[in-house]
Amino acid sequence: MGYEVFSADTGEKALALAEQERWRFDAILADYRLGAGLTGTQTATEISRRAGFAIPTVVLTGDTAVEPILELSSTAFTILHKPADTDELLEILASLSSGERRFRGRSRRQFHIPS
Repeated sequence: MGYEVFSADTGEKALALAEQERWRFDAILADYRLGAGLTGTQTATEISRRAGFAIPTVVLTGDTAVEPILELSSTAFTILHKPADTDELLEILASLSSGERRFRGRSRRQFHIPS
């Protein structure tokens, strides 16, 4: 089974798209730095809050500063440091989206917030 992928280039656009899709995602893949506005962590947290359940999330970061690392460490999100290994990322996403949150009769839905 393949993935149905949704993409937004800012946290704010991601929230609007997630609302349009009624918060139905099996996993979120987000870059930590999204430019001005929300971080990937803040965006994924808000999507899960509005969905009413914790959506498994992978956050990619190249950041080594203390503040972002502390913010990421305070979440239950999987953290991958750039450059991320493609096989490792695919394995993590497959394991996250294979859980019981998969929607019946639909392909797995991934939400990607690129950097």
